[in-house]
Amino acid sequence: MATLFSWIGHIDLFAMCQCLPDEQCQQVLTEIRRTLPQYKVGPGAVRAMVDYRKYDRVCLFSNYSHETNEKFRNWLGVPVEISTFTFQDPSSYEEIFPAVSKQMEFLLQGKSPDEELSFLLSPGTPTMGVVWILIGMTRYRNYSFYQTYQGNVTRSVMPFELHIDSLPDMRSASEKIRQFLLGNMKDGSPSQMIPGESPVFQRAAQRAVKAAKQDVPVLLNGESGSGKEIFARFITQESRRRDKPFVCVNCASIPDTLIESELFGHKKGAFTGADQNAPGAFRAADGGTLFLDEIGEASPLLQSKLLRVLQPVPGKGMCHREFMPVGENKTVSVNVRIIAATNRDLLTAVEENRFRSDLYYRLAVISIYLPPLRERGQDLLDLAESFLKNINQEFRVQNPDYRTVKFSEGALSEMLRYSWPGNVRELYNVIMQAALLCENCTIQKEDIIQIFSEHAIPPKKESDILSLPLGGDFSLNDVLDEVRRHYIEKAMQESGGNKSKAAKLLGLRSAPALEVQRKRLFP
Repeated sequence: MATLFSWIGHIDLFAMCQCLPDEQCQQVLTEIRRTLPQYKVGPGAVRAMVDYRKYDRVCLFSNYSHETNEKFRNWLGVPVEISTFTFQDPSSYEEIFPAVSKQMEFLLQGKSPDEELSFLLSPGTPTMGVVWILIGMTRYRNYSFYQTYQGNVTRSVMPFELHIDSLPDMRSASEKIRQFLLGNMKDGSPSQMIPGESPVFQRAAQRAVKAAKQDVPVLLNGESGSGKEIFARFITQESRRRDKPFVCVNCASIPDTLIESELFGHKKGAFTGADQNAPGAFRAADGGTLFLDEIGEASPLLQSKLLRVLQPVPGKGMCHREFMPVGENKTVSVNVRIIAATNRDLLTAVEENRFRSDLYYRLAVISIYLPPLRERGQDLLDLAESFLKNINQEFRVQNPDYRTVKFSEGALSEMLRYSWPGNVRELYNVIMQAALLCENCTIQKEDIIQIFSEHAIPPKKESDILSLPLGGDFSLNDVLDEVRRHYIEKAMQESGGNKSKAAKLLGLRSAPALEVQRKRLFP
């Protein structure tokens, strides 16, 4: 007896939607918060698999509504058993592993241990695919794995063995499993791919998911190009304000003379050049989110104006804001959530009196550190492959004669050696250039080197601590203090300003021990 196990994925629903009446299709798309892709989807992984061979049982797992599941059952046209789950986070191993494990035991209760089990890896999130691999290889004898590409089914042979009984913390799952799965999930749309699997990135992602559930202010800290606005939009999309305005304000670009007008709006004729009424950023964002980008560059006057409008009004809720537009004599009330972002160390700026401490604590109710690309380990190659896939699709739409481009091993190795001072933004730019300029549809090592030599952002100049000349003014104590300052600043960033966590990251025994160092090194 042969049984197929698979998740129902977005691509499967897209394939179904192409055959549904417009009203039913829109209901499905609204539930999954997606629009139909412009490229041809094909039959979807599940349909391709049931057409590939006949199974005695088809067991589908779904994180969608009963109505959507029934539409899919009817469209598929074969007898299926659908198990429905309600996951808050479809990338959470803690949620998915125990739920799937329990349901598998229920579905296979009383069956022969030698029953043939097929697991389809393509649909669902990478986490869901990893769980299939872990359960299949460690719980059952007669298993096989399949994936689909452009409607074609291929059997996947795992290049490793697993000998485990249980994994209480699925985030520690074997890196080679994750890499294998991410590298072969070709049927997944770009929006389904996890943007980062490294622990430091996952910590940031987990904090973002938690931050989205409440309307508290969030401070995002990370280098230029590390994805602060993307995170801000993600938090908004996952919150109850997803369908409300998302307004961006660049705090570095507002001159002091226009601060009140830009933030709070003005009445026609309020000042020279005010030819018409202007709502201002806060009124434009009413009911939604205001993203204060480059908050670390805000002038003292801008800081004071923000502090005033962010002052909580007793009994009105944490997102209630009151202000008076320029030229008006009546207070305006709005409901706006604040997300701020900076590439500066605001705690150091507070200590140096360059940033108001009271404003910092208004903004940093939840602080999220976004790691630079060079600290994200295995994420770099996953992102590179995902970006190239998107670029190939976009170029093919623009030019039907465009031929798909791929990376050579040498190109990937060269990218791993680079420090990426421009982070994710620079990575995307380099890959787009390489896709345009490479020969024979393969991005070679030489292509990457050429782009780096012509366009790469030079890394920030920091003293080469291991190459300082001895003698003269050389001081070993000064060198060691420079190292201490560097890592203390880094730990404070990664911990979101929490001194106890920073001390633990640095291997210090307590927060007071860290404070002693900070007072000495940052007078």
